[in-house]
Amino acid sequence: MNAIPRLFLAALVTASLSGCGDAGSGDASSGPAGTSAATSTGSLEPTGDSGDANPTGETTATGVATATDPGGSTGDSATTADPSDGTGGEAGCEPKLPTFADGKQASSSLYVQAGAAPGGDGSELAPFAELAVALMVATPGTEVRVAGELPAPTYTVGLAGSADAPIWITGEPGAKIGPLTLEQASHIIVQDLEISGSDGHVLHFFFADHLLLRRLKIHDAGLGCIKGSQTTAAYVEDSELWAAGQVNAHPVLDYVGVNTGHIVRSEFHDGPGVMIMLKGGTSDLLFAWNEVHHQSEPGNALSLGQSTGPEFFQPLDAAFEGLRIVAFANRLHDLVGAPVAFEGCKDCAAVRNTIWSCTGPQLLRFLPGAAGMSSGVQISKPEGCRFTGNIVVGGQDGGASLNADDGNTGPGNVVDYNVFLKPGALNWWGVIAQDLVHSTYDQDPQLDAAGMPGNVGLVDGKGPPDTAGLPFADAFTRDAAGACIGPAPDIGAFELP
Repeated sequence: MNAIPRLFLAALVTASLSGCGDAGSGDASSGPAGTSAATSTGSLEPTGDSGDANPTGETTATGVATATDPGGSTGDSATTADPSDGTGGEAGCEPKLPTFADGKQASSSLYVQAGAAPGGDGSELAPFAELAVALMVATPGTEVRVAGELPAPTYTVGLAGSADAPIWITGEPGAKIGPLTLEQASHIIVQDLEISGSDGHVLHFFFADHLLLRRLKIHDAGLGCIKGSQTTAAYVEDSELWAAGQVNAHPVLDYVGVNTGHIVRSEFHDGPGVMIMLKGGTSDLLFAWNEVHHQSEPGNALSLGQSTGPEFFQPLDAAFEGLRIVAFANRLHDLVGAPVAFEGCKDCAAVRNTIWSCTGPQLLRFLPGAAGMSSGVQISKPEGCRFTGNIVVGGQDGGASLNADDGNTGPGNVVDYNVFLKPGALNWWGVIAQDLVHSTYDQDPQLDAAGMPGNVGLVDGKGPPDTAGLPFADAFTRDAAGACIGPAPDIGAFELP
């Protein structure tokens, strides 16, 4: 029994996901691969991959808690209620989450103030009136400090810090900006800002490298709150994203060919269909300690992989939609479809997540995706993936606990050490063996409003003992509330006393 003290979160709001019963991806696409979607600036999005558009209704936003983050040069606001050490929980078990920004400090500052007089030089006494002007003159080591509300869109090309001297875009308390596009950006930190209002994507980056997005509130997107494509080393921390897909159905967060990074301690809610999409050769990515909730229409809520136009993969010879993507200790709830789907993903994993209030026809799906145009293949099937240590509550009487049809599913996939509870028959449909030794299928974990299990005997010390070989296993040190994880591991996102 783990005697570590608990850190309780505030009651959580809900999210919805969907899953269709067909043999394909189950996600509507925008039409032929390569159709580009217009951005808020009127330019064409360079990654018009399939799955970018579907009609949807309006969504609503909810509030967030605040926290601190250890790595920032400035700013203290964040999502997810974490202790004062700023690393997401108790001292002594900090997960290894290095970024290029660690230990870096700005060497100069430029100031941007809404309503400033024309002709400013960016000094504190004569600030610029527009963010775009400041970014045109920012050099490595510069922190651009933004105050007030600047609703105009900002489109940058080639904004570049360096490994030793990034560029910061930092909001003063209450700062709000309009849509931000980072094309060919490098070594950029965007932090402590509210970003909203776009017919396209709100924060859009592509052909970039080394981006850190932290302590942001991003909302009211015609398409996606965050859209990232063909980028290396991208990090999202302590942020809240909501109200996506208000013009055409689009994920709250959509990655296409993003290689290396993490998405942690953030909240994603009020979006249509697929909520989180990680595809197009996206690789070596940790999605952990997040909350996904309130989906407005069916779709696979958390898609590890999906289906991409072959020309949009990074690298172009990627034979799988996703590679080594891991979802750990997340909370997914109030969903209208499949909470988790492995779609053309290889060596991916979902470990110790808690999933509840799901009303769709499937709880877990394995589906094929596409492959890069230079890969020599056209279809990628989930291979070597693992779904382990999760609590999954929901479904429909006639629906499936697992949907992994022959022909849609590759070799080496494992589903074990889980708790499933659905109404009606179990309906274990597919070619992946049912774990009859370490999983349970008919006992109530008694989850409270925050996803904490009350049936301690069912989940305490019953989790997978052999996760050390999984990608990002050295980060499996804290639960969803920031409590240290000790042996033996539990099932679900929370350690139990």
